[in-house]
Amino acid sequence: MASLCDTMRRQILSRAFYGWLAYCRHLKTVRTHLITLVYPIPIEMNERVDKHLSLTIQSWTELFLDKQNENLSIDKKEIYRRIYAGGCDSSIRKQVWPFLFSHYSFESTNDERIEIDQIITDRYNKLINEWQNAEETIIKLDIQRSNCSKNSTTYLETNQNSNETIISSVKNILTKNLSSNPHSLQQKDSNISNEVFFEESPIHTVAIPIQEETNKSTIAYNQAVLIARTHTESVIDRSSPYNIIETDTDDDDGNLNFKTIEDNNETIIPEQDDEQNEIISSASSVTSTTDVYMDAVEILNDEQPNGSLTPIYYGSFSKETVDTFSTNLHRIDKDVARCDRNYPYFMNSKNLKKLRNIMCTYIWDNLTIGYIQGMCDLVAPLLVIFDEEVITYSCFCHLMKRLLPNFPNGTGMDEHLGHMRSLLQILDSELYEHIHHTGDFTHFYFCYRWFLLDLKREFIYEDIFLVWEVIAAARRTVSKRFVLFIALAMMKYYRDIILDNRMNFTDIIKFFNETAEKHDAQEILRIARELMLELQKLIDNK
Repeated sequence: MASLCDTMRRQILSRAFYGWLAYCRHLKTVRTHLITLVYPIPIEMNERVDKHLSLTIQSWTELFLDKQNENLSIDKKEIYRRIYAGGCDSSIRKQVWPFLFSHYSFESTNDERIEIDQIITDRYNKLINEWQNAEETIIKLDIQRSNCSKNSTTYLETNQNSNETIISSVKNILTKNLSSNPHSLQQKDSNISNEVFFEESPIHTVAIPIQEETNKSTIAYNQAVLIARTHTESVIDRSSPYNIIETDTDDDDGNLNFKTIEDNNETIIPEQDDEQNEIISSASSVTSTTDVYMDAVEILNDEQPNGSLTPIYYGSFSKETVDTFSTNLHRIDKDVARCDRNYPYFMNSKNLKKLRNIMCTYIWDNLTIGYIQGMCDLVAPLLVIFDEEVITYSCFCHLMKRLLPNFPNGTGMDEHLGHMRSLLQILDSELYEHIHHTGDFTHFYFCYRWFLLDLKREFIYEDIFLVWEVIAAARRTVSKRFVLFIALAMMKYYRDIILDNRMNFTDIIKFFNETAEKHDAQEILRIARELMLELQKLIDNK
Protein backbone atom coordinates (compact mmCIF):
# COMPACT_ATOMS: atom_id res chain seq x y z
CA MET A 1 0.00 0.00 0.00
CA ALA A 2 2.81 2.38 0.92
CA SER A 3 4.52 1.62 -2.38
CA LEU A 4 1.28 2.27 -4.27
CA CYS A 5 0.82 5.61 -2.52
CA ASP A 6 4.39 6.62 -3.36
CA THR A 7 3.78 5.77 -7.01
CA MET A 8 0.58 7.84 -7.11
CA ARG A 9 2.34 10.72 -5.38
CA ARG A 10 5.12 10.68 -7.96
CA GLN A 11 2.62 10.57 -10.82
CA ILE A 12 0.70 13.55 -9.44
CA LEU A 13 3.89 15.55 -8.94
CA SER A 14 5.08 14.59 -12.42
CA ARG A 15 1.86 15.72 -14.04
CA ALA A 16 1.89 18.96 -12.07
CA PHE A 17 5.50 19.59 -13.06
CA TYR A 18 4.95 18.94 -16.75
CA GLY A 19 1.80 21.03 -16.65
CA TRP A 20 3.75 23.89 -15.12
CA LEU A 21 6.50 23.39 -17.72
CA ALA A 22 3.95 23.51 -20.55
CA TYR A 23 2.52 26.72 -19.08
CA CYS A 24 5.99 28.27 -18.95
CA ARG A 25 6.58 27.32 -22.56
CA HIS A 26 3.17 28.73 -23.35
CA LEU A 27 4.09 32.06 -21.77
CA LYS A 28 7.47 32.02 -23.49
CA THR A 29 5.72 31.69 -26.82
CA VAL A 30 3.48 34.62 -25.91
CA ARG A 31 6.39 36.79 -24.80
CA THR A 32 8.52 35.88 -27.81
CA HIS A 33 6.02 35.98 -30.67
CA LEU A 34 2.80 37.65 -29.65
CA ILE A 35 3.58 40.52 -27.29
CA THR A 36 4.26 42.82 -30.24
CA LEU A 37 0.84 42.13 -31.77
CA VAL A 38 -1.05 44.32 -29.29
CA TYR A 39 -0.46 47.75 -27.81
CA PRO A 40 0.34 48.11 -24.10
CA ILE A 41 -2.84 49.99 -23.31
CA PRO A 42 -5.36 49.62 -20.48
CA ILE A 43 -7.76 46.76 -21.01
CA GLU A 44 -10.66 48.90 -19.76
CA MET A 45 -10.99 50.38 -23.21
CA ASN A 46 -11.82 46.97 -24.66
CA GLU A 47 -14.08 46.08 -21.73
CA ARG A 48 -16.18 49.18 -22.46
CA VAL A 49 -16.79 48.10 -26.05
CA ASP A 50 -20.50 47.98 -26.72
CA LYS A 51 -21.79 46.05 -29.70
CA HIS A 52 -24.29 48.85 -30.31
CA LEU A 53 -21.58 51.50 -30.23
CA SER A 54 -20.58 53.04 -33.57
CA LEU A 55 -19.82 56.35 -35.23
CA THR A 56 -23.19 57.74 -36.20
CA ILE A 57 -24.00 61.00 -37.97
CA GLN A 58 -24.85 62.57 -34.64
CA SER A 59 -21.66 61.46 -32.89
CA TRP A 60 -19.56 62.56 -35.89
CA THR A 61 -21.15 65.97 -35.76
CA GLU A 62 -20.52 66.28 -32.02
CA LEU A 63 -16.99 64.88 -32.00
CA PHE A 64 -15.67 66.50 -35.16
CA LEU A 65 -17.79 68.99 -37.09
CA ASP A 66 -18.92 71.11 -34.15
CA LYS A 67 -15.50 71.17 -32.52
CA GLN A 68 -13.88 72.03 -35.84
CA ASN A 69 -16.19 75.01 -36.27
CA GLU A 70 -15.36 76.14 -32.73
CA ASN A 71 -11.61 75.54 -33.25
CA LEU A 72 -11.56 73.09 -30.35
CA SER A 73 -9.35 70.03 -30.04
CA ILE A 74 -10.85 66.87 -31.47
CA ASP A 75 -11.10 63.70 -29.42
CA LYS A 76 -9.81 61.37 -32.14
CA LYS A 77 -9.42 58.46 -29.70
CA GLU A 78 -13.17 58.45 -29.09
CA ILE A 79 -13.79 58.51 -32.84
CA TYR A 80 -11.46 55.56 -33.35
CA ARG A 81 -13.01 53.70 -30.43
CA ARG A 82 -16.48 54.05 -31.86
CA ILE A 83 -15.36 52.91 -35.31
CA TYR A 84 -13.48 49.95 -33.79
CA ALA A 85 -16.60 48.95 -31.86
CA GLY A 86 -19.09 49.08 -34.70
CA GLY A 87 -17.87 50.96 -37.75
CA CYS A 88 -19.34 54.21 -39.01
CA ASP A 89 -22.56 55.17 -40.69
CA SER A 90 -22.47 54.65 -44.46
CA SER A 91 -23.61 58.23 -45.14
CA ILE A 92 -20.49 59.74 -43.54
CA ARG A 93 -17.86 57.31 -44.82
CA LYS A 94 -16.77 59.73 -47.54
CA GLN A 95 -15.98 62.27 -44.81
CA VAL A 96 -14.41 59.86 -42.32
CA TRP A 97 -12.29 57.61 -44.52
CA PRO A 98 -9.75 60.29 -45.56
CA PHE A 99 -8.80 60.46 -41.87
CA LEU A 100 -8.79 56.68 -41.43
CA PHE A 101 -6.53 56.20 -44.47
CA SER A 102 -4.13 59.03 -43.52
CA HIS A 103 -5.07 61.41 -46.30
CA TYR A 104 -5.82 63.97 -43.59
CA SER A 105 -4.92 64.15 -39.93
CA PHE A 106 -7.41 65.15 -37.25
CA GLU A 107 -5.02 67.90 -36.17
CA SER A 108 -5.17 69.61 -39.58
CA THR A 109 -7.25 72.72 -40.17
CA ASN A 110 -9.69 73.21 -43.02
CA ASP A 111 -7.19 75.43 -44.88
CA GLU A 112 -4.46 72.84 -44.46
CA ARG A 113 -6.71 70.14 -45.88
CA ILE A 114 -7.48 72.31 -48.89
CA GLU A 115 -3.76 72.79 -49.42
CA ILE A 116 -3.16 69.03 -49.13
CA ASP A 117 -5.84 68.39 -51.74
CA GLN A 118 -4.28 70.91 -54.11
CA ILE A 119 -0.78 69.46 -53.75
CA ILE A 120 -1.95 65.91 -54.36
CA THR A 121 -4.16 67.00 -57.28
CA ASP A 122 -1.25 68.77 -58.97
CA ARG A 123 1.00 65.76 -58.50
CA TYR A 124 -1.69 63.36 -59.72
CA ASN A 125 -2.30 65.43 -62.86
CA LYS A 126 1.44 65.63 -63.53
CA LEU A 127 1.85 61.86 -63.20
CA ILE A 128 -1.19 61.08 -65.31
CA ASN A 129 0.08 63.39 -68.07
CA GLU A 130 3.47 61.65 -68.03
CA TRP A 131 2.16 58.10 -68.28
CA GLN A 132 -0.39 59.05 -70.95
CA ASN A 133 2.48 60.42 -73.06
CA ALA A 134 4.33 57.17 -72.48
CA GLU A 135 1.20 55.25 -73.47
CA GLU A 136 1.01 57.20 -76.75
CA THR A 137 4.60 56.21 -77.45
CA ILE A 138 3.75 52.58 -76.72
CA ILE A 139 0.76 52.70 -79.08
CA LYS A 140 2.89 54.19 -81.87
CA LEU A 141 5.55 51.53 -81.36
CA ASP A 142 2.94 48.76 -81.44
CA ILE A 143 1.49 50.12 -84.70
CA GLN A 144 4.96 50.46 -86.22
CA ARG A 145 5.97 46.95 -85.22
CA SER A 146 2.70 45.59 -86.56
CA ASN A 147 3.25 47.32 -89.93
CA CYS A 148 6.84 46.09 -90.12
CA SER A 149 5.65 42.57 -89.41
CA LYS A 150 3.04 42.78 -92.17
CA ASN A 151 5.55 44.23 -94.65
CA SER A 152 8.05 41.53 -93.78
CA THR A 153 5.44 38.83 -94.31
CA THR A 154 4.38 40.32 -97.66
CA TYR A 155 7.99 40.63 -98.75
CA LEU A 156 8.78 37.03 -97.88
CA GLU A 157 5.75 35.79 -99.79
CA THR A 158 6.68 37.94 -102.82
CA ASN A 159 10.29 36.81 -102.64
CA GLN A 160 9.24 33.17 -102.48
CA ASN A 161 7.00 33.55 -105.54
CA SER A 162 9.81 35.35 -107.36
CA ASN A 163 12.29 32.57 -106.61
CA GLU A 164 9.84 29.95 -107.80
CA THR A 165 9.37 31.91 -111.04
CA ILE A 166 13.12 32.11 -111.57
CA ILE A 167 13.62 28.39 -111.09
CA SER A 168 10.74 27.65 -113.43
CA SER A 169 12.24 29.97 -116.08
CA VAL A 170 15.62 28.28 -115.80
CA LYS A 171 14.03 24.85 -116.25
CA ASN A 172 12.00 25.97 -119.28
CA ILE A 173 14.96 27.58 -121.02
CA LEU A 174 17.24 24.60 -120.42
CA THR A 175 14.54 22.23 -121.60
CA LYS A 176 14.09 24.28 -124.77
CA ASN A 177 17.84 24.22 -125.44
CA LEU A 178 17.94 20.47 -124.96
CA SER A 179 14.96 19.83 -127.21
CA SER A 180 16.23 22.11 -130.00
CA ASN A 181 19.63 20.32 -130.25
CA PRO A 182 19.00 16.55 -130.14
CA HIS A 183 21.92 14.17 -130.67
CA SER A 184 22.39 10.47 -130.28
CA LEU A 185 24.03 9.23 -127.16
CA GLN A 186 26.95 6.87 -127.71
CA GLN A 187 27.93 4.59 -124.83
CA LYS A 188 31.49 3.34 -124.53
CA ASP A 189 30.31 -0.14 -123.56
CA SER A 190 26.85 -1.29 -124.54
CA ASN A 191 27.12 -4.43 -122.46
CA ILE A 192 26.93 -2.49 -119.21
CA SER A 193 23.51 -0.85 -119.26
CA ASN A 194 23.36 0.45 -115.69
CA GLU A 195 26.68 2.29 -115.71
CA VAL A 196 26.60 6.08 -115.75
CA PHE A 197 29.04 7.69 -118.18
CA PHE A 198 30.10 11.32 -118.49
CA GLU A 199 31.53 12.78 -121.64
CA GLU A 200 33.14 16.12 -122.29
CA SER A 201 30.45 18.63 -123.08
CA PRO A 202 30.36 22.38 -123.45
CA ILE A 203 28.92 24.83 -120.94
CA HIS A 204 25.46 26.23 -121.61
CA THR A 205 24.70 29.55 -120.00
CA VAL A 206 21.24 31.11 -119.67
CA ALA A 207 20.60 34.76 -118.80
CA ILE A 208 17.41 35.41 -116.79
CA PRO A 209 16.15 38.89 -115.92
CA ILE A 210 15.10 39.65 -112.33
CA GLN A 211 13.31 42.63 -110.90
CA GLU A 212 15.15 44.13 -107.94
CA GLU A 213 12.94 45.84 -105.37
CA THR A 214 14.37 49.12 -104.14
CA ASN A 215 13.13 52.25 -102.50
CA LYS A 216 10.56 53.61 -104.97
CA SER A 217 11.21 57.15 -103.86
CA THR A 218 14.79 57.07 -105.20
CA ILE A 219 15.01 54.39 -107.91
CA ALA A 220 11.88 53.33 -109.68
CA TYR A 221 13.10 50.12 -111.23
CA ASN A 222 16.33 48.16 -111.65
CA GLN A 223 17.07 44.84 -113.19
CA ALA A 224 19.48 42.11 -112.32
CA VAL A 225 20.41 39.09 -114.33
CA LEU A 226 21.06 35.62 -113.08
CA ILE A 227 23.19 33.49 -115.38
CA ALA A 228 22.67 29.78 -114.95
CA ARG A 229 25.57 27.65 -116.15
CA THR A 230 25.31 23.90 -116.45
CA HIS A 231 27.39 21.11 -117.90
CA THR A 232 25.05 19.10 -120.09
CA GLU A 233 26.21 15.54 -120.22
CA SER A 234 25.16 12.32 -121.88
CA VAL A 235 23.50 11.12 -118.69
CA ILE A 236 22.95 13.74 -116.01
CA ASP A 237 23.81 12.57 -112.52
CA ARG A 238 22.24 14.30 -109.43
CA SER A 239 25.69 15.28 -108.29
CA SER A 240 26.35 17.30 -111.45
CA PRO A 241 27.53 20.85 -110.74
CA TYR A 242 25.08 23.74 -111.34
CA ASN A 243 26.16 27.29 -110.64
CA ILE A 244 24.25 30.51 -110.40
CA ILE A 245 26.12 33.69 -111.10
CA GLU A 246 24.53 37.06 -110.24
CA THR A 247 25.35 40.04 -112.43
CA ASP A 248 26.34 43.47 -111.20
CA THR A 249 23.57 46.08 -110.92
CA ASP A 250 25.69 49.10 -110.13
CA ASP A 251 24.65 51.02 -113.24
CA ASP A 252 22.76 54.10 -112.07
CA ASP A 253 20.91 54.33 -115.39
CA GLY A 254 19.28 51.00 -114.90
CA ASN A 255 21.22 49.39 -117.78
CA LEU A 256 22.27 45.81 -117.56
CA ASN A 257 25.87 45.08 -116.61
CA PHE A 258 26.86 41.47 -117.11
CA LYS A 259 29.75 39.81 -115.44
CA THR A 260 32.40 38.83 -117.94
CA ILE A 261 32.31 35.17 -118.66
CA GLU A 262 35.71 33.98 -119.68
CA ASP A 263 34.65 31.99 -122.68
CA ASN A 264 35.25 33.51 -126.10
CA ASN A 265 32.81 31.14 -127.74
CA GLU A 266 29.84 32.35 -125.65
CA THR A 267 27.57 35.21 -126.60
CA ILE A 268 25.24 36.98 -124.14
CA ILE A 269 21.90 38.05 -125.54
CA PRO A 270 19.89 40.13 -123.07
CA GLU A 271 16.19 39.29 -122.86
CA GLN A 272 13.53 41.66 -124.24
CA ASP A 273 9.93 41.82 -123.11
CA ASP A 274 8.56 38.48 -124.33
CA GLU A 275 11.75 36.84 -125.58
CA GLN A 276 14.06 34.59 -123.64
CA ASN A 277 17.70 35.41 -123.06
CA GLU A 278 19.86 32.66 -124.36
CA ILE A 279 23.61 32.27 -124.45
CA ILE A 280 24.43 29.67 -127.01
CA SER A 281 27.88 28.31 -127.44
CA SER A 282 28.87 27.99 -131.10
CA ALA A 283 30.76 24.83 -130.30
CA SER A 284 28.06 23.33 -128.14
CA SER A 285 26.56 19.99 -128.88
CA VAL A 286 23.72 18.83 -126.67
CA THR A 287 23.76 15.06 -126.79
CA SER A 288 20.76 14.16 -124.59
CA THR A 289 17.13 15.11 -123.97
CA THR A 290 17.30 13.83 -120.39
CA ASP A 291 15.63 16.14 -117.80
CA VAL A 292 18.00 18.46 -116.04
CA TYR A 293 17.93 18.16 -112.27
CA MET A 294 17.94 21.53 -110.53
CA ASP A 295 18.55 20.26 -107.01
CA ALA A 296 21.99 21.86 -106.89
CA VAL A 297 20.77 25.28 -108.06
CA GLU A 298 20.83 27.86 -105.23
CA ILE A 299 19.12 31.20 -105.74
CA LEU A 300 20.85 33.95 -103.74
CA ASN A 301 18.80 37.02 -102.85
CA ASP A 302 20.17 39.73 -100.58
CA GLU A 303 17.44 42.23 -101.32
CA GLN A 304 15.74 44.13 -98.47
CA PRO A 305 11.99 44.83 -98.16
CA ASN A 306 10.55 47.86 -99.93
CA GLY A 307 11.37 51.12 -98.19
CA SER A 308 13.63 51.69 -95.23
CA LEU A 309 12.52 50.84 -91.70
CA THR A 310 11.14 53.73 -89.74
CA PRO A 311 13.42 54.55 -86.78
CA ILE A 312 11.96 53.74 -83.36
CA TYR A 313 11.62 56.84 -81.20
CA TYR A 314 10.99 56.66 -77.42
CA GLY A 315 10.51 60.39 -77.03
CA SER A 316 11.75 61.72 -73.69
CA PHE A 317 11.60 58.23 -72.15
CA SER A 318 14.25 55.55 -72.07
CA LYS A 319 13.64 52.24 -73.83
CA GLU A 320 13.70 50.43 -70.50
CA THR A 321 11.04 52.74 -69.05
CA VAL A 322 8.74 52.35 -72.05
CA ASP A 323 9.15 48.56 -72.18
CA THR A 324 8.56 48.19 -68.43
CA PHE A 325 5.48 50.38 -68.44
CA SER A 326 4.14 48.61 -71.53
CA THR A 327 4.34 45.26 -69.75
CA ASN A 328 2.56 46.63 -66.69
CA LEU A 329 -0.04 48.35 -68.83
CA HIS A 330 -1.13 45.06 -70.38
CA ARG A 331 -1.44 43.49 -66.90
CA ILE A 332 -3.50 46.40 -65.62
CA ASP A 333 -5.87 46.29 -68.59
CA LYS A 334 -6.51 42.60 -68.02
CA ASP A 335 -7.30 43.05 -64.32
CA VAL A 336 -9.38 46.20 -64.74
CA ALA A 337 -11.56 44.50 -67.36
CA ARG A 338 -12.54 41.74 -64.94
CA CYS A 339 -12.62 43.63 -61.64
CA ASP A 340 -15.95 43.03 -59.84
CA ARG A 341 -17.99 43.32 -63.01
CA ASN A 342 -21.07 42.00 -61.17
CA TYR A 343 -21.02 44.96 -58.79
CA PRO A 344 -23.24 47.78 -60.16
CA TYR A 345 -20.60 50.49 -59.79
CA PHE A 346 -18.17 48.70 -62.11
CA MET A 347 -20.77 47.94 -64.74
CA ASN A 348 -20.22 51.56 -65.83
CA SER A 349 -17.29 51.90 -68.23
CA LYS A 350 -16.55 55.41 -66.91
CA ASN A 351 -15.84 53.98 -63.47
CA LEU A 352 -13.59 51.32 -64.98
CA LYS A 353 -11.67 54.13 -66.67
CA LYS A 354 -11.24 55.84 -63.29
CA LEU A 355 -9.94 52.59 -61.86
CA ARG A 356 -7.48 52.23 -64.73
CA ASN A 357 -6.27 55.82 -64.37
CA ILE A 358 -5.59 55.38 -60.65
CA MET A 359 -3.83 52.08 -61.16
CA CYS A 360 -1.67 53.34 -64.05
CA THR A 361 -0.73 56.48 -62.11
CA TYR A 362 0.37 54.46 -59.09
CA ILE A 363 2.41 52.04 -61.20
CA TRP A 364 4.00 54.87 -63.21
CA ASP A 365 5.15 56.41 -59.92
CA ASN A 366 6.35 52.99 -58.69
CA LEU A 367 7.75 51.26 -61.79
CA THR A 368 10.32 49.40 -59.71
CA ILE A 369 7.45 47.70 -57.89
CA GLY A 370 5.29 47.14 -60.95
CA TYR A 371 1.74 45.90 -61.10
CA ILE A 372 0.92 42.73 -59.19
CA GLN A 373 -2.37 40.92 -59.58
CA GLY A 374 -4.73 41.91 -56.79
CA MET A 375 -3.89 45.60 -56.63
CA CYS A 376 -7.10 46.48 -58.48
CA ASP A 377 -9.04 44.69 -55.73
CA LEU A 378 -7.54 47.08 -53.19
CA VAL A 379 -8.38 50.20 -55.19
CA ALA A 380 -11.98 49.17 -55.91
CA PRO A 381 -13.60 49.67 -52.44
CA LEU A 382 -11.88 53.04 -52.05
CA LEU A 383 -13.12 54.20 -55.44
CA VAL A 384 -16.68 53.09 -54.65
CA ILE A 385 -16.66 55.21 -51.48
CA PHE A 386 -15.06 58.36 -52.91
CA ASP A 387 -16.00 58.16 -56.59
CA GLU A 388 -13.10 60.55 -57.21
CA GLU A 389 -9.72 59.70 -58.65
CA VAL A 390 -7.39 61.99 -56.70
CA ILE A 391 -8.45 61.21 -53.14
CA THR A 392 -8.81 57.50 -54.01
CA TYR A 393 -5.26 57.52 -55.36
CA SER A 394 -3.95 59.21 -52.20
CA CYS A 395 -5.69 56.77 -49.84
CA PHE A 396 -4.56 53.82 -51.95
CA CYS A 397 -0.93 54.97 -51.71
CA HIS A 398 -1.22 55.04 -47.91
CA LEU A 399 -2.94 51.65 -47.89
CA MET A 400 -0.15 50.13 -50.00
CA LYS A 401 2.46 51.28 -47.50
CA ARG A 402 0.92 48.76 -45.11
CA LEU A 403 0.07 46.01 -47.55
CA LEU A 404 3.01 46.10 -49.98
CA PRO A 405 5.21 43.86 -47.76
CA ASN A 406 2.55 41.14 -48.13
CA PHE A 407 3.11 40.97 -51.89
CA PRO A 408 5.85 38.78 -53.43
CA ASN A 409 9.42 39.80 -52.57
CA GLY A 410 8.19 41.13 -49.21
CA THR A 411 8.53 39.55 -45.77
CA GLY A 412 5.09 40.52 -44.48
CA MET A 413 3.33 37.36 -45.61
CA ASP A 414 5.77 35.05 -43.81
CA GLU A 415 5.37 37.11 -40.65
CA HIS A 416 1.57 36.93 -40.88
CA LEU A 417 1.56 33.15 -41.35
CA GLY A 418 4.01 32.68 -38.47
CA HIS A 419 1.92 34.85 -36.13
CA MET A 420 -1.22 33.01 -37.23
CA ARG A 421 0.32 29.71 -36.19
CA SER A 422 1.35 31.04 -32.78
CA LEU A 423 -2.04 32.68 -32.14
CA LEU A 424 -3.98 29.52 -32.93
CA GLN A 425 -1.61 27.43 -30.81
CA ILE A 426 -2.19 29.70 -27.81
CA LEU A 427 -5.85 30.65 -28.20
CA ASP A 428 -7.30 27.41 -29.62
CA SER A 429 -4.94 24.50 -28.99
CA GLU A 430 -7.57 21.88 -29.91
CA LEU A 431 -8.04 23.28 -33.41
CA TYR A 432 -4.27 23.68 -33.74
CA GLU A 433 -3.67 20.02 -32.83
CA HIS A 434 -6.30 18.91 -35.32
CA ILE A 435 -4.63 20.90 -38.07
CA HIS A 436 -1.24 19.57 -37.01
CA HIS A 437 -2.35 15.93 -37.04
CA THR A 438 -4.41 16.16 -40.23
CA GLY A 439 -1.55 16.65 -42.66
CA ASP A 440 0.55 19.21 -40.78
CA PHE A 441 -0.59 22.19 -42.86
CA THR A 442 0.30 24.56 -40.02
CA HIS A 443 2.00 26.83 -42.53
CA PHE A 444 -1.53 28.27 -43.00
CA TYR A 445 -1.20 28.94 -46.72
CA PHE A 446 -4.97 28.84 -47.00
CA CYS A 447 -4.86 32.31 -45.37
CA TYR A 448 -2.64 33.72 -48.10
CA ARG A 449 -5.43 35.52 -49.98
CA TRP A 450 -6.88 36.88 -46.74
CA PHE A 451 -3.70 38.74 -45.86
CA LEU A 452 -2.72 39.69 -49.42
CA LEU A 453 -5.99 41.52 -50.14
CA ASP A 454 -6.90 42.53 -46.60
CA LEU A 455 -9.88 40.12 -46.69
CA LYS A 456 -11.41 42.01 -49.62
CA ARG A 457 -12.57 38.89 -51.48
CA GLU A 458 -13.96 37.22 -48.37
CA PHE A 459 -16.83 39.68 -47.78
CA ILE A 460 -19.40 41.49 -49.87
CA TYR A 461 -18.83 45.19 -50.48
CA GLU A 462 -21.04 46.49 -47.64
CA ASP A 463 -19.24 44.20 -45.21
CA ILE A 464 -15.74 44.93 -46.50
CA PHE A 465 -16.37 48.63 -45.90
CA LEU A 466 -17.05 47.77 -42.25
CA VAL A 467 -14.09 45.39 -41.98
CA TRP A 468 -11.63 47.86 -43.48
CA GLU A 469 -12.68 50.76 -41.27
CA VAL A 470 -12.48 48.55 -38.17
CA ILE A 471 -8.97 47.44 -39.17
CA ALA A 472 -7.97 51.08 -39.73
CA ALA A 473 -9.36 52.14 -36.34
CA ALA A 474 -7.76 49.15 -34.59
CA ARG A 475 -4.35 50.25 -35.84
CA ARG A 476 -4.76 53.43 -33.77
CA THR A 477 -6.21 51.74 -30.69
CA VAL A 478 -5.34 48.08 -30.08
CA SER A 479 -3.13 46.49 -32.76
CA LYS A 480 -1.41 47.15 -36.05
CA ARG A 481 -2.16 43.54 -37.02
CA PHE A 482 -5.84 43.28 -36.22
CA VAL A 483 -6.33 41.45 -39.52
CA LEU A 484 -4.69 38.44 -37.82
CA PHE A 485 -7.45 38.33 -35.22
CA ILE A 486 -10.12 38.56 -37.92
CA ALA A 487 -8.48 35.63 -39.74
CA LEU A 488 -8.36 33.66 -36.48
CA ALA A 489 -11.99 34.57 -35.79
CA MET A 490 -12.99 33.12 -39.18
CA MET A 491 -11.39 29.81 -38.19
CA LYS A 492 -13.00 29.90 -34.74
CA TYR A 493 -16.37 30.66 -36.32
CA TYR A 494 -16.17 27.47 -38.40
CA ARG A 495 -14.12 25.36 -35.96
CA ASP A 496 -16.89 22.84 -35.28
CA ILE A 497 -17.37 22.21 -39.00
CA ILE A 498 -13.62 21.78 -39.45
CA LEU A 499 -13.28 19.43 -36.48
CA ASP A 500 -16.42 17.35 -37.12
CA ASN A 501 -15.51 16.77 -40.77
CA ARG A 502 -11.82 16.29 -40.00
CA MET A 503 -10.92 18.63 -42.84
CA ASN A 504 -7.43 18.45 -44.27
CA PHE A 505 -5.54 21.20 -46.07
CA THR A 506 -7.35 20.75 -49.40
CA ASP A 507 -10.74 20.56 -47.69
CA ILE A 508 -10.18 23.82 -45.80
CA ILE A 509 -9.08 25.68 -48.95
CA LYS A 510 -12.12 24.41 -50.83
CA PHE A 511 -14.41 25.23 -47.92
CA PHE A 512 -13.30 28.85 -47.58
CA ASN A 513 -13.39 29.37 -51.35
CA GLU A 514 -17.01 28.20 -51.38
CA THR A 515 -17.99 30.34 -48.40
CA ALA A 516 -16.32 33.53 -49.70
CA GLU A 517 -18.64 36.56 -49.49
CA LYS A 518 -21.07 34.52 -47.33
CA HIS A 519 -19.53 35.22 -43.92
CA ASP A 520 -21.29 37.02 -41.09
CA ALA A 521 -19.02 40.06 -40.82
CA GLN A 522 -20.57 41.40 -37.60
CA GLU A 523 -20.17 38.10 -35.75
CA ILE A 524 -16.65 37.50 -37.01
CA LEU A 525 -15.60 40.99 -35.91
CA ARG A 526 -17.13 40.36 -32.47
CA ILE A 527 -15.09 37.14 -32.11
CA ALA A 528 -11.97 38.97 -33.28
CA ARG A 529 -12.39 41.63 -30.55
CA GLU A 530 -12.83 38.91 -27.93
CA LEU A 531 -9.67 37.15 -29.09
CA MET A 532 -7.80 40.46 -28.92
CA LEU A 533 -9.01 40.99 -25.35
CA GLU A 534 -8.07 37.43 -24.38
CA LEU A 535 -4.53 37.89 -25.64
CA GLN A 536 -4.18 41.22 -23.83
CA LYS A 537 -5.25 39.61 -20.55
CA LEU A 538 -2.84 36.74 -21.12
CA ILE A 539 0.05 39.13 -21.71
CA ASP A 540 -0.79 41.23 -18.64
CA ASN A 541 -0.95 38.10 -16.46
CA LYS A 542 2.33 36.68 -17.66
